[in-house]
Amino acid sequence: MFYIPTPERCDNCGLSFKKAHGTPMFDAATKRGPWGCFCEDCYKQVRKFDDLGVGKGQRYERRDDGRFWITEGAAGLDVKDA
Repeated sequence: MFYIPTPERCDNCGLSFKKAHGTPMFDAATKRGPWGCFCEDCYKQVRKFDDLGVGKGQRYERRDDGRFWITEGAAGLDVKDA
């Protein structure tokens, strides 16, 4: 499952997600309530939950084509590869 539309920057620090294959991006709930797309460092700072899952957050990795594929936190999906 791909994240659409593809996020360009971390919602917290503005770090560009347009990096190498495998760059992680987290779509997660924050301590303050709203959800966002975060780099790994910001995710660790703002996350509401210590784990990923439905209603908590998901981890995506950037693929060679620039899109983000879910790798963790999806319910009932085979997230190994597209």
